[in-house]
Amino acid sequence: MKLYNKILAKFDVSITRRSYINKLEQSKVVLSKKNNQLEQIIAGLNQKNRQLEQSIVVSSQQNNKLEQSKVILSQKNNQLEQNIVVLNQKNIQLEQSIVSFNQKNTQLEQMIGGLNQKNNQLEQNINKLEKKNSHADRMGRLCSLLDVYAKWINFDDDMLSRIEIDVLETKYDIDSIILNHVCKHNILPLKDAEIEFIELNALKVLIHEIMFNEDYFFTTDSEEPFIIDGGSNFGLAVYYFKHLYPKSKIMAFEPDKRSRQVLERNVERNKWADDVRIMPYALDTQVSEKIFYIDNADTMAGSLTTRRSAQGKTLATDTVQTRRLSEFLQEVPVVDYLKLDIEGLESEVLDECADLLKKVKYIFCEYHRGNGLSDCRIENIFKVLRENCFDVQISKSFSATQQSFYKPMLHVDKPYSACLWAKNKTTS
Repeated sequence: MKLYNKILAKFDVSITRRSYINKLEQSKVVLSKKNNQLEQIIAGLNQKNRQLEQSIVVSSQQNNKLEQSKVILSQKNNQLEQNIVVLNQKNIQLEQSIVSFNQKNTQLEQMIGGLNQKNNQLEQNINKLEKKNSHADRMGRLCSLLDVYAKWINFDDDMLSRIEIDVLETKYDIDSIILNHVCKHNILPLKDAEIEFIELNALKVLIHEIMFNEDYFFTTDSEEPFIIDGGSNFGLAVYYFKHLYPKSKIMAFEPDKRSRQVLERNVERNKWADDVRIMPYALDTQVSEKIFYIDNADTMAGSLTTRRSAQGKTLATDTVQTRRLSEFLQEVPVVDYLKLDIEGLESEVLDECADLLKKVKYIFCEYHRGNGLSDCRIENIFKVLRENCFDVQISKSFSATQQSFYKPMLHVDKPYSACLWAKNKTTS
């Protein structure tokens, strides 16, 4: 029994040992698996470690670069700080300069203010001088005009004082001032006649042409020269001829009804009826009735031509009788003076009576250039006069001179009038 128990005990120990060995084997297997897993983990960790080491190397390299960049940035920062110091210094200098400029600007403004005051004073003085010069110029012009007017018109001291006041206190042209004081009810009181006129502007022009410039002056040995006045208007030329030669005989042509009625009253008023024969005709190249064009704004411009309408003017019309100048030249042995101011037909009229011009001693002709009139007419006038032994001179008329006195080249292609003076070399 004891032996059995011993054997059994040994057997149990053996079983237990085997069981333990089995467990050890199993543990060994488990440990081997775990060891494999650990080795895999360690391999993974080693791999990660190598990756980390590589990352550390890369990071170290990057860190070196960053350190280098930091050094560079630090250097640039030092340069910037130095630049800022320099800029601050310059800014201080600029601020000082600005202060200096502001001080100078203030001084300049004060100087400008002083100069402006002086300039204002100078302008006031200049205005005063200009006013004085203007007064002096106008008074000089007045004296010159009065010297000429005094040849034809009587002035009393009261009238001269009133004229002088108006010349200094208004800007009206001096001719108008004088004539407005002299003329009453459209009557021009001359020393040896009274002349009614239609409108002041025409009177001013005719006074300058006829009385001041004496465009119609001529000399003759005859006490009773025979004069043909073609285009008499209201009769200032008739007056001039009667003033020049009191016994002269005048044939005065005026087709415009209104002007002719004033002409008739002037002839009657001054007792010239025995010496002045008024002809109610327009001079032309044929005997007929024609339309006469009247510019109511310019009583000197009535014409058988339409040149004024071609200038854009509105014209009134009337029907007038026309006659040839040759008819009247045939009636007389000699014409001492022929005046033609017929507003556009002067060339045609002279051409029509060319064969009779040898009877004429002196000719005054006002040539008119304008729209609708041939430019060759002036050449034809010269041709007719020279073929009849006339010496000829030409000049711009007073009104044309006034219009084109300044920069005359600008007026070359514009309408104008010119005066021709012709002297017969065989009869005068």
